[in-house]
Amino acid sequence: MLTGDLTTYTSAACQGGKPVTLKAPYVNNQLPPSLLSPVALKMMTYYPPTTDPCGKEYYATVQNQDEHMGIARGDYQLTSKQSLFLRYFVTHSLQPTPFNGTNPLTETLSGADDMVNSGVFGHTYAISANIVNSFRATYNRSGVTKTQIPSFDGPDLGIDMTTLVPGHVVISAGTLSSAAIVSYAAKDPTDDHQLSDDLSWVKGKHQLTFGANWIREVQNVYGPLEGDGFFSFTGQTTGLALSDFLVGDVASFTQQGIQYDDERYQYFGAYAQDTWKATQHLTVNYGLRWEPYIGGSMAHGYVSHFDPGLFAAGVHSTVYPNGPAGVLYPGDSGFNTNDRPSHTKLDNFAPRIGVVWDPKGDGRMSIRASWGIFYDMPHTLFSYGFSEEPPWGDSITRTGVSFQNPWAGFPGGNPFPLQLNKNAYFPIPGTYTTYPLNIKNTYMEQWNFSIQKQVGANWLLSASYLGNDTIHLWADDPVNAAVYIPGVSTLATENQHRVLYLQNPAQGQYFGTIHSLDDGSTAEYDALLISANHRLSSHFTVLGNYTWSHCISGPFTSELDGTQYTDPYDRAFDRGNCGGIDRRHLINFSAVEEAPRFSNAWMRALASDWKLSEILQIQAGSYITVGAGTDVDLTGIGGQRASYNGAPTGASGNCSTGPACLNWLNPAAFVAPATGTLGNLGPANILGPGTFNINAALVRAFPVRETKRIEIRAEAFNLLNHIQPTNPGATVSSPATFGQITTFGNPRIMQFAGKFVF
Repeated sequence: MLTGDLTTYTSAACQGGKPVTLKAPYVNNQLPPSLLSPVALKMMTYYPPTTDPCGKEYYATVQNQDEHMGIARGDYQLTSKQSLFLRYFVTHSLQPTPFNGTNPLTETLSGADDMVNSGVFGHTYAISANIVNSFRATYNRSGVTKTQIPSFDGPDLGIDMTTLVPGHVVISAGTLSSAAIVSYAAKDPTDDHQLSDDLSWVKGKHQLTFGANWIREVQNVYGPLEGDGFFSFTGQTTGLALSDFLVGDVASFTQQGIQYDDERYQYFGAYAQDTWKATQHLTVNYGLRWEPYIGGSMAHGYVSHFDPGLFAAGVHSTVYPNGPAGVLYPGDSGFNTNDRPSHTKLDNFAPRIGVVWDPKGDGRMSIRASWGIFYDMPHTLFSYGFSEEPPWGDSITRTGVSFQNPWAGFPGGNPFPLQLNKNAYFPIPGTYTTYPLNIKNTYMEQWNFSIQKQVGANWLLSASYLGNDTIHLWADDPVNAAVYIPGVSTLATENQHRVLYLQNPAQGQYFGTIHSLDDGSTAEYDALLISANHRLSSHFTVLGNYTWSHCISGPFTSELDGTQYTDPYDRAFDRGNCGGIDRRHLINFSAVEEAPRFSNAWMRALASDWKLSEILQIQAGSYITVGAGTDVDLTGIGGQRASYNGAPTGASGNCSTGPACLNWLNPAAFVAPATGTLGNLGPANILGPGTFNINAALVRAFPVRETKRIEIRAEAFNLLNHIQPTNPGATVSSPATFGQITTFGNPRIMQFAGKFVF
């Protein structure tokens, strides 16, 4: 093959029973030696030779992991009124990379060298008999590090490029790959510091508490994703990816700047609260918390803001004049946020109130109700998208380039390493992230009402209603989605049909996807919980509960570089059941029965001291989203849904004869929408399979002497061996698996154990 002879490799024996003929002008499946890429031939010198006629290489990877943990504590009584404590915890996890240093095929995963440190200092001061102050200082550090042993990079192979990750390059050619993309060495250390103080003052019928809490979070991410260059060979030239590789016909080449996501977050909260024993029967708790939104800042100033009004007016940044119209950077007029994506917000007040009423004052019945507002703040990776955008995190993709010189013909030549100055390069198109300057923070209104009643000496019955509304849920608004133009739009021309391109092609060409934070989504949850509890008495204890619940959510995002609204003009189009977690009915039952202590010696020896325990769980299925699987609407937005055509949705005979397959949906009921349209199905509106499971254990202890005993135990998980199906495949573009359940939970597992206790 390395001499250009692919007759064996293209045969039926090496191609899954179907021979392949290379495209013209290649004759008789021969590649002229003069056309073989010196880069490809050089790369193959790093791989071990093989005598397999199809070129297969057999290898193994080794994954080892060591983990060590330590904990220390100290307590000191300073005076009769003051005490101190110190807690420290450390854990270190080390997982070497499976790369053996010689065979690049083993370079499948990165290693890990992770260390977590946590320390807490506390001081408690009893100022008087009714006033106590507690101070806490906390420090946490999480050092998450991916490691990789260098193998070879682009310059090592003779490629005229600048690698930002020495000793590493990604070259994908069908079954041949120089390294898996997940094998990058990277760092994600986070530190947080916290100071808090709480003062409790008991005065008459009131317990007054006051407190404040300050947290500072620091994150320093080094992410070299595609900083080494990613070459893809697809077979578009010769008909096979591997032969494309041998002649150096690159389908696409991508290189990106290193992502430095160095975010800083500040949190401050202060509160005042009173617990008031209003009467013998009634207790009221009420308070107010102040949580100003300070938000995150980017230590390197890697943050921007897009303003559609400035785009329309043709206004450019003075910091980066080559940047597209409408994008501002720290230092530009109108973006005075001190390296923050948005302004701070100081008027976040969160009141709360709760009441407990004992109607008779005998402690056998209570009625409780509460309501409160609770604010949320984003995690430190939420704004990671800023680290990937131009000009510091440019991702530049080229097609049809030379394997030996991928930057040949590129305006200005090789742009790496990127230069951050007034002449900085901006790709066409680029991906951008933006916040509204005057942002609204996510908060939840939460309430509940419950009644607990003791019945007899041993039973406790309870009924509760719980509800909440989430307001200003953060989502990703696709403000620059492509617009479908009948007869014109194609996947290849989507960037020329985006909103900004149609408005101003000269400037709009610089914009691909814009991840714009929208703070207008909402969610809600309602639940009814009924439970009964029999405490251990008369040789048995029982706990059973039933929950009916319903969760509805609009679109939201966990990081502002991911899933966007499916319909750019209708946020409500993606509002529906909470996918994966909305299970309407849940039943849980557990019980323990003890055999009585018989007086007869033989009965006591045979039947006493046995314990039988059971756990029953029944839950309704979660809801499934049936996806189209392709960009049918030609908007450049993923996650588009399928259409329902009115046919029965129940199981069909689509499964193969294999035993590990269960039909759940009828493929004939779901179709891809027409080109340029969105499906008529809502999100998460198809019910998946439920769960029924019983676990049981039988235990007995045999006394040997006064302080010694032998215990035997038999346990069964999924006692009835009931089938435990997961959700089916639900993407219409994958008809071979659509509607089929092919993965299942555990079958019946039984275990037996004996234990000697002394």
